[in-house]
Amino acid sequence: MQPKSDYHFNLFQPYTEHGRKIRNLILTILAVWAVCVFGFQILLKVVEKPTPEASLNRFEAAYASLQAGSNDPEIIRAFLHSQILTAGKNGIKPVDRVVLVAGINLAFQMLVTDSVREPIMAKLPEMITMKEKLAKSRDQEYLDLKTGISRIQADLMTMTAPLTGFTPEGLEAVILVSCLKTGAPEGLSSPVLESLPAVMKLYLTHNQSFLTDFKFLGFPFHYFYTAVFLLILFVGLCLLYNLRLDRRMRVEKIEE
Repeated sequence: MQPKSDYHFNLFQPYTEHGRKIRNLILTILAVWAVCVFGFQILLKVVEKPTPEASLNRFEAAYASLQAGSNDPEIIRAFLHSQILTAGKNGIKPVDRVVLVAGINLAFQMLVTDSVREPIMAKLPEMITMKEKLAKSRDQEYLDLKTGISRIQADLMTMTAPLTGFTPEGLEAVILVSCLKTGAPEGLSSPVLESLPAVMKLYLTHNQSFLTDFKFLGFPFHYFYTAVFLLILFVGLCLLYNLRLDRRMRVEKIEE
């Protein structure tokens, strides 16, 4: 049955010519929006290429040299530094962090001399015990433990700086000290380090393309497109819909 009111509208089953044209307008706008949103994401996936960070290249070169038996301190530092940079990233899975911590401790043990290692290993148990107590402490005890931990960390960063090249109290030194354990793997062949190259490759490889490398108004183009252009497009499509609807109603002499 045809509705008697010109204002009746059913998107899925329009009864009038006016309704069909409005339905087509809505579907066209939705199609434009879908192509601009999902089409761009598909294009990103099509043109992207896995690109390693410079630190991954340094890690792989150092890893190969260490496997070949090298004891060059510069190579060990490169091995350590690349892992420190990875450990400082957000979103590291707990199981992967265990591997990174083991690798960092191995590199540290290979780098430091016995005269430095012994006092550092002597301080670690005290700091670990304080960290365990920290979770259950309150008030003044909590503040005292925080002060004690900070004091030991500062001492460790100062002691390791000449060998690692990290600036005392710098971010790299903080990450290193937080990763130190009383035990370390015996070598690269240790089972816990079997997945180290894969873990490093996972977190130091990023998909890049001309869409991500190109800068537009100071921003990477893919960021500007997603964060700014799509919002402008949404507002523009809403404005277009209202203008086309008003024009259609004037042409067909439909009054609200």
